[in-house]
Amino acid sequence: MLPTNAIQFIMQAPQFIAHIQSNGLDPNICHEINIRLINDEVNNISYFDVYFDYGMPGNGTKDVIATVKIIDIDQFQLVNIKFRS
Repeated sequence: MLPTNAIQFIMQAPQFIAHIQSNGLDPNICHEINIRLINDEVNNISYFDVYFDYGMPGNGTKDVIATVKIIDIDQFQLVNIKFRS
């Protein structure tokens, strides 16, 4: 359930929604989503790196890469978000 919660958190972020919609895309229609858990054992913190592949030729946005810090099972903090074409 934790990865699903992280994906939903990112997809509800205002900057995610604004960028996807400004490129004429539906944020719910994505070709592929990959998620990777990163553990920072020194600081006892875990993160998810999430990759969204929109892969729409001719559109400005093809990839969205976001990193979220896991606070608990349903609380996250958006650390970084990048949009690549």
